Parts: sequence; C-alpha cells; structure tokens
Amino acid sequence: MDSIKRLFENNPIGFALVEIEGKVRYANKALSNILGYSIEELTKIDLQSVTHPADLKGDLALVSDVISHVIQGYQLEKRYIRKDGSICYAFLAVTTWLLDDGSIDCFCFQITDVSETIGLSKKLDEILKKKNDLRLFQESVIEAIANNEFVLHYQELIDLVTFKAVGYEALIRWQHPAMGLIYPNDFIEDCEQDPDIMLQVCQ
Repeated sequence: MDSIKRLFENNPIGFALVEIEGKVRYANKALSNILGYSIEELTKIDLQSVTHPADLKGDLALVSDVISHVIQGYQLEKRYIRKDGSICYAFLAVTTWLLDDGSIDCFCFQITDVSETIGLSKKLDEILKKKNDLRLFQESVIEAIANNEFVLHYQELIDLVTFKAVGYEALIRWQHPAMGLIYPNDFIEDCEQDPDIMLQVCQ
C-alpha cells in the first residue's frame, strides 16, 4: 500500500484510496488541485458528496457491481463539484485493492481532469452549429432572392432647417412568407458573411 502512495504522491493524475463506505483514506496533491480541497479536507469527506447529483446514481450502481464482484473495475466520464462550486469534468478509472483472501480492502480511484478538453469540444460544437445555422440561413436567403421576397422601401430625407424633403433613402426589407416583414438589422450582417449572396441581395 505504501508503494502505491509513493507512486502517486507526485503523479499529475488525481489519485485516492477510498474505503468501501466511500470515505477517502488517502489522496494525492493532484487530486487536491483538481477538486480544490486540501488533502486533509479530502480525507474527511467522501467523493460521493462532491459528485454531481446527476452522475451519482450511475456511479453508485457501478460501485455496487464491483462490490458484488460482477465487474472488477470501471471507467467513466463524470462531473465533480469543486470546493468553489465550479464543475470539474473528469475521467474516472476505478480498480480495487484486494486482501489475501480476495475480499476488497479499498478502491483505487484515478481521476483525470478533462474540463479543458470538454470546454474546447463544446466551443467546437458551438462553432459548427453556428456555421450550420448560417448555411441554412444563407440557403433561405438564396431561395428568397429567387422568389423576389426582398423589396425596397423609400424613406424621405428631411432637412431639419426647412423641414422639406431633400432626397430619399432606399431601405431593403425581407418580406418573409411566414415571418412577415424582416428589417435589415436582422439579416444583413449574416448575408455579409458571403459576398456573393450580399451582391445578389443588393442587385
């Protein structure tokens, strides 16, 4: 057991020896950094208490399967709640430390913080969604051009001294068949993402 502690003492991966009841017997510095609790604080709590409530049921079911010897260990992505209340996305790998008679002495938890990776993945998903939404929007603009849905509205330019009309300003509107009259502030910026489409709108 001491050799395992020495192995993970300065390991960059979060590590803990956890009693069957859930109490932390040992935690390394990396786990302390990941969850924001001191090592002493970690040994006074159980990791279930800092597990995101939505992930707890599935995690406990796997723990039960290990205790019942249905499985020898498991791996999963889950969320922990840091001491400051922020969410930590983690990859958890659980194995067991067995006694000579084959019974479980404790669990060995290896916890890798994947919050940055998850964050980048979400940002990528958002970018792809925006691109997809923009593509669908541009397709609808092309269809609108074919259907002559863009119309010009002329607005008088008034001289503030004489209060007489001195000219006219042409303002484009989109007469959408389902949404009604759409003003340029709601579509021009997206049209400008594709110069060819913008040119067709202005023709």
